[in-house]
Amino acid sequence: MIVRKLLPTDWPRLEYYARKIRKLTVQNFESRATVHKSFFIALATYRPVRNPFQNLQQIIMGLPHSLAYKSAPYMDFLLGPNISRVVIGVGPLLPELSHVSLLLPSVPRLCPNLQGLYVNTRLPNNLDFERAVFQSICSLHSLRTLYLGTLKPPDGMIGHVLHHLRSMTSLEALYLLYIPTEIQALGEPDLIPSPFGMVNHGFPKLRNLSLNLQDFNSVALVMDSMHLPFRSLAFYLKGQPS
Repeated sequence: MIVRKLLPTDWPRLEYYARKIRKLTVQNFESRATVHKSFFIALATYRPVRNPFQNLQQIIMGLPHSLAYKSAPYMDFLLGPNISRVVIGVGPLLPELSHVSLLLPSVPRLCPNLQGLYVNTRLPNNLDFERAVFQSICSLHSLRTLYLGTLKPPDGMIGHVLHHLRSMTSLEALYLLYIPTEIQALGEPDLIPSPFGMVNHGFPKLRNLSLNLQDFNSVALVMDSMHLPFRSLAFYLKGQPS
């Protein structure tokens, strides 16, 4: 842990150890020392190496409070083509999520081979953040696992997102813990009445599915339209497992 001003001699040491790191957790709690955003700015602008963590494969970003989330836009230097798993957790103490929203467009651009994306937030009604998440998803093409917690797709986006996920030949596990109350009303005309269905061989590799649905009629609609050899299948009715 560095708790002082960065010195020129720190950079060679950082490069040496950073190359060995495969999994990194960036997480601040109020009870611990907080990494100031100036530290991330110094790392992000370091040359000649844009990203000293060149072999990083997994990154977990825990942003529980305002002292942490202000650093989010400067964390994109950690992203790279070797990243296969990104976890973003947003705590309930943040005033808003605009800083985190600025980071999300960098994920598909800098992590084209991403296989696992896990995003969860306990903050309601953050349209910019939710829109940034779902726009990023539609630019990813190698996902094997997608977990979205309780994120709500902005109006008019859910059909486009599901259409993209249905066509993703790599997707094996899908966890959507929020789905609009009327499955039949989702998105575009070609997704009605079965947006999760097998039209054009949708979800060819999907084997694990969790959905939060409104009622048993919605469950029946999804089950009737998906004929896949599931290994794991879970439905939550208004937040209760069934």
